[in-house]
Amino acid sequence: MQQDQVEIIERKLAKDRGKYFRGTARIRLERLHFGNQCPRELNKKIVEKLKDKFETEGCLRLEPKHHIPAIIDQQILDAAIKISPNVSLHTLLDTLGDLPPELKIPPNCSLECLHGRHRIQAGREILQPKDKWWTVDLYLKDTSSDLKQALSEEYSNSVDFSDSEIYQKIRQYRSYTNKSTEIMFAEKRWWARLHGKNKRKDLKQLLKHERLTAAFDALLVIPGIWGGLRIGVLHKLIAMKCDEELLRYLEHILEVWSAILGEEKALMRITDRFTVEALELRAPKYSQGDLIALEARFRNGELFPAVQAPQDWQSIWSNLRQVEGLIPSVYTFFEDAKYLKPCARIMKQLFGKTKLTVYQAMCRIFLGCNQSDDEYILQGSEKVFQSIPGSLKDQVEFGYRQVWLYSWRHFTELIEECPRKEDGQDTPAPQEPDRNAWYHFAALASKLGFQSEQIDRLTLLDPDREAARDALLKGRDPRYYKYDEAAFERFQIEIVSMYQTAVDIPPTYRKPPLLVDTPGEALERRCGRAFQKAYENDRDFLFLDVLYEPNFGTKAQGGIPQGGHSQSIVPSQISSQPDRHTSGDPVLRDNQQAPVEPPSALVVYDEKMQEATGPDSQALPHLPGRVFIKTWQDGTLVDSRETLPMSRQAVESFAKKQTRKGMVLFSHTGRALAIKDCFDAIINDGTQTITVVPEDQIDASLRLITFTPQSSKDTEVDRGEEDRRKRRLISHS
Repeated sequence: MQQDQVEIIERKLAKDRGKYFRGTARIRLERLHFGNQCPRELNKKIVEKLKDKFETEGCLRLEPKHHIPAIIDQQILDAAIKISPNVSLHTLLDTLGDLPPELKIPPNCSLECLHGRHRIQAGREILQPKDKWWTVDLYLKDTSSDLKQALSEEYSNSVDFSDSEIYQKIRQYRSYTNKSTEIMFAEKRWWARLHGKNKRKDLKQLLKHERLTAAFDALLVIPGIWGGLRIGVLHKLIAMKCDEELLRYLEHILEVWSAILGEEKALMRITDRFTVEALELRAPKYSQGDLIALEARFRNGELFPAVQAPQDWQSIWSNLRQVEGLIPSVYTFFEDAKYLKPCARIMKQLFGKTKLTVYQAMCRIFLGCNQSDDEYILQGSEKVFQSIPGSLKDQVEFGYRQVWLYSWRHFTELIEECPRKEDGQDTPAPQEPDRNAWYHFAALASKLGFQSEQIDRLTLLDPDREAARDALLKGRDPRYYKYDEAAFERFQIEIVSMYQTAVDIPPTYRKPPLLVDTPGEALERRCGRAFQKAYENDRDFLFLDVLYEPNFGTKAQGGIPQGGHSQSIVPSQISSQPDRHTSGDPVLRDNQQAPVEPPSALVVYDEKMQEATGPDSQALPHLPGRVFIKTWQDGTLVDSRETLPMSRQAVESFAKKQTRKGMVLFSHTGRALAIKDCFDAIINDGTQTITVVPEDQIDASLRLITFTPQSSKDTEVDRGEEDRRKRRLISHS
């Protein structure tokens, strides 16, 4: 952009600033709010840092650089001046005083701030009530959009914007159909906020990649999902040439979050980063530990705080419980790309240099060698194969995936890469590439129908002969020893013949449980490069039939096991999903196009968890953190104005008092409750509601079922009362 154009824009902004500026005042924090004009979403980590800074250094808010701009309607300004003692337009515009005047905002009115969201939130949480104000520069509501934009972004020189915030603003300005000079200038400012030329180069490289850019842009509808964007590694992702796999992952993110939010664009726009970070990598449908952790945050109102309608909360909670597998995000996308990267290097050794993606190149070298019509080859273990009815497309698609799976099982033997270090263990040492592993890799590709010069070259080597030769040379260093040429040849043949006497060990066929009795893998271990133990647990199960037909256990704790994240990642990285015959064999539909929806690696239903939570546990209470009371009065349930804190002590104390009054307690589902089990029952059924029924009003029409107490620690009096009550209930029903 030419300098003279920049100066024109600056002069126009200066003119608008003088025209619409109405002074500076102290405004109570409760009268300030943030709308779409503010370029940043709330980040709790930044708020915590500011709170710590305010506590140690004090809250600086009088210097002009600490002021926050806000827009105000002229009528509201006039009304505010009238109700504010010693305040006039002149005093607001007089900036020479030590302390700006306090402007009282009329009831039911507030000012929209253009930046400073984190400072205001930190002030709300840490300042004393009398000090909860901020210095605000006032601009009229009809201020030009260019000035509003400049005011909302001008403080960025002192603020480090995240990659996600910068990307979203650049794409916002790129999307405008009116490419005015002001819009172009604003976009340039955001490009300048990318630190270093490399990031700018990486982003430009992405924007040239139309399909990946479109997939990223499709996620812009959910601003809170962008916390993990890393512009500085985009060039590495593009260089992998795994476009189909990366695109499929991004599509998967959008599908999952659209399902959680019921396809509601309005809910997507108000989903915040904290909520996304709390949900990502959780598997609430199958892990009871994850479900309980999320349920507690739902009850406390921590998740989806901007959602107000009770029916939206109810819908989100119900949808969340139906998500197949781990919940993805942009953060998990970049982490899981690390899992893909070493194997992409391996896959590229099967074909020559090309501009094609790995998927496209593999499709090109599929020549159908070693294939039979109307069936494809399915690998069940390293040595076991079977023929499955299928089409030519099945041969290509499933062959492609099975070659990928070999690279995942054996990447430590194929290239000098190793899994992540376990805490307290030695760092894994990279190994030299194993010729035998490379031979079997190429042989598998050939067996599955792929053919190229690179595959032929790798399969020409006799791995046994090479191993025999290496053994002889390692046994006697050629620098100091020399074999007789004829004897050296004979010795190799003899060693190979020894190798050939070994017989295959029949594989123990078992499928991995994807839930365990313990809490399972920590969240940070569920994405990214596999840890050593997870890799060792995983590798024997990375076969197509295991991934598409997993055998899940039903576990009380429902945790994700070591290696569970790999079994969730692998299908997401492969380009398409099979349908199944009635026999359970995977095949593709005739009209199926790749990429399509990935299969989930987590498709078990935890029966014990369902028994614990009950059939009505989809329900989410309409007010977090409280227990509700209903009373049975003359055949009608009546809501009580009384509520209880969400604590076991409060609930049990209430239950004892009601029992002494001759009342019988029931869950919302009609289950009679023992005192000691009352709290667990209302948590498990998801309603947070206790129904209180006078004992003399219980009749058979209520169709009540006794709830058998689990606790053995009731007092003798409590047990006696409960036994008598249950006998009466049974006789009534």
